[in-house]
Amino acid sequence: TTSFLEKIHNQFKLNTALIYINKATNKTHLINSTKELDNNGLFKLFLDNLTPKSTPLWIENITIDKSPYKLIIQQLQTIPDFYTVTSAPLTVIYTTIKKLILGTMFFIFIMCCAIYFIYNIIIQKITSSIDILSEVAKKITKGDLDQQVYAKTHDEIGELSHLFNEMVLTLKESSDKLILEH
Repeated sequence: TTSFLEKIHNQFKLNTALIYINKATNKTHLINSTKELDNNGLFKLFLDNLTPKSTPLWIENITIDKSPYKLIIQQLQTIPDFYTVTSAPLTVIYTTIKKLILGTMFFIFIMCCAIYFIYNIIIQKITSSIDILSEVAKKITKGDLDQQVYAKTHDEIGELSHLFNEMVLTLKESSDKLILEH
């Protein structure tokens, strides 16, 4: 319907038309279109010279009022003599492509920033826990068996810290036993 076509035209700057091509006479008849195409003599001239291709979908480039347009002509599957013609100014197409590219680039940038931020948090958490374990191990190596690792996590690092503390406790007990025996 015309109101639907006008909505498409207003929102997307697409012009649409439904045409009938009489294959016996090769005459083209405009059935329905947006106002911009309906009142445009160059478009009507294009339609008058339109000959159907062997494929059900093809693309044409035309110039209307010194503006380049991309036309997509598609044969209706249910009624083979009827075709839809959709036209859009190339400037609108290029603007849309630019917006899609910029939007995609912005999305990728945001995702990279989020991944970098999350990566740094995880790496910092792991390395700080390992640094604590390393410092305690150095003190134990020097003979201070009263050291403990206080891990608040319940992940692999927390389990390693718990096992480390058990090892230090076992070492301290063994050391105290040796001292008492001598």
